[in-house]
Amino acid sequence: MAKMIIKKWWKNNLFIISFLTASFIFLLVINNWFWPTPDEYLYASVARSIIAGIKGEICLSCFNTEHTYLVSAMVAIYQWLLGLGDIELIASRIPIIFFSLGTIYILWLISGKIIEKKEERSWFLWLLLLIPGYFVLSVRFLLDVPLTFGFALLIYLLIIRARAIWIGLGLALILLIKDYGFFLAAPLIIISFILDAFEARQSTILKNIVNFVIQILIVFLPSFFVIVIFLAFNFLPYPRLLETGLIEYLGDGYIVFVKVISWLTSKIAPFINPSDGISYAQALVQKARQLEFSGKFPTTIFDSPLTPEISAGFFKKIWLIYQYNFSEQDVMIFAWPLFFTGLILRIKAIIKSGKAWLSKRNDILFLVLVLIFFYVNWHEALNIHGFRLTVPITLALVYFSYCGLKEILAGGNHKARIIFIFSSVIFLSLYMAFVFQIREYGSLISAQSMVGWLLHYKLLIFLILFSSGFLFLWLYPILSWKRKKLLLLIGLLFFFVLKFFPFYLESKAANKQYDFDYGLPEAVPYLEQIKQQDVNIAANANPYMMDYYAKTLNLPNEGSAPVMRDLKRFNRYIFYWYRSTYPRLDISFLVAHKINYIFFVNREIGDQSYQE
Repeated sequence: MAKMIIKKWWKNNLFIISFLTASFIFLLVINNWFWPTPDEYLYASVARSIIAGIKGEICLSCFNTEHTYLVSAMVAIYQWLLGLGDIELIASRIPIIFFSLGTIYILWLISGKIIEKKEERSWFLWLLLLIPGYFVLSVRFLLDVPLTFGFALLIYLLIIRARAIWIGLGLALILLIKDYGFFLAAPLIIISFILDAFEARQSTILKNIVNFVIQILIVFLPSFFVIVIFLAFNFLPYPRLLETGLIEYLGDGYIVFVKVISWLTSKIAPFINPSDGISYAQALVQKARQLEFSGKFPTTIFDSPLTPEISAGFFKKIWLIYQYNFSEQDVMIFAWPLFFTGLILRIKAIIKSGKAWLSKRNDILFLVLVLIFFYVNWHEALNIHGFRLTVPITLALVYFSYCGLKEILAGGNHKARIIFIFSSVIFLSLYMAFVFQIREYGSLISAQSMVGWLLHYKLLIFLILFSSGFLFLWLYPILSWKRKKLLLLIGLLFFFVLKFFPFYLESKAANKQYDFDYGLPEAVPYLEQIKQQDVNIAANANPYMMDYYAKTLNLPNEGSAPVMRDLKRFNRYIFYWYRSTYPRLDISFLVAHKINYIFFVNREIGDQSYQE
């Protein structure tokens, strides 16, 4: 009996087990192809500081982590358990891979709640291969894929109508992963509860309203306590952007929030730390009483709090959104026409359902996620964040792409075929316009004769490949080939591998020319010595990279004074030349900034090449 149960379970789960295993092996392989980005060094430094704080080497509450830091804390535990060295950043990415695998598994669970035909569930994961940016970010020590995991879990809980407390814990998990995600996920939950309130069959409207309010309070209670613990008590690192976000998004509502927390802190603090808890709580209450209402409206909802790197009008902004989100992924040129086909068809189905629109609840949830995606893009278009900022849209991309692909492969929906071919022409034209603007490729592989030749004809090559792919999808319903589905999957895998092959070539060439970290590990003793002195340094390396290799532990507050508590301020004394507007390093530059040391890593800048 037990053997039959195991055999049946294995048969039912063979696809997802195989897909997760293949994904894990693939991610482990490509992990060595991607050099760390500047932000990865920041989060790795946060993990190092957390370990040092737990060991008592530094003050655990005296440094700024920028965002909330669950991911960095998990990586810190992982590093400590495995005994990883300080510089092994590539090995420290492994926990992010498990967030990615968790997201894939939750997508599989979501497909089981949405798709009736079991054999169609696999398309939910095959379509994920059309979003290679997701897999690239799955091997980055960044918060974006973990945030996608949090959104996937939250959407799954909303789809199955889990109890409010579980949804609240899901929201708190998103808050712990990245504070910014909290402000995006909250509207999704509220709209979901509004839909459920309309669908509820209670006798009176009053009961529906009361139940809605109670559910909302339960949902936000775990996040409230997380915020209180992070900001009101001075025993954990300071997530600067959590408080900044609350101030920007709540406006004067944040003052009310501070007053509530100050009252709560005055009641709890004496029990947490009898020695100085009372005096600290009294100081906090006094600070809260001094805060006055200014009549400020939360303008961040409409205007980005960051300083735009460029300025642009309406159409330029649209082009930037395309440029930083759609064009750079290449293979996504197949995902977007499928996505818009499915999106338009599902919106039409919602409208057509009339009074029964609540039956389209899943469509509405994913549609809200799409609207959040477009809002974030419009909100941050001038800050050049790109696909990284909105990775959770992967969930909606897969859902609506599946809806579009299902109709196209079936062939009976002529409107779907028209929308698909029209969208395909638009995105293919945009892709051609974007690639045509690129005259030179700055990568090392462009200098190689064969690869350089292929890059020179990239537009023509990909135009032929993409056009062939679109034509095959268009003709799929009328083709009588027995193996056409297998051919479709082989084509999908071909484009997926084609996207990653240049990363392998680039990694091989760069390692040969520079070594993985430009020789910085060997410079660690010198960096540590320099950083301990009160001197000014000019460097062409990213500041996070410099701090990481110099083993800096106390991360600066970057001029942001916390409102909820008093912290030490740390001032940088390194001047990073790569951020300056100076075309070259000359004597006037050194004199003007009182430079004591010059530190170059082995990388090319402009027309000049420097060796360490």
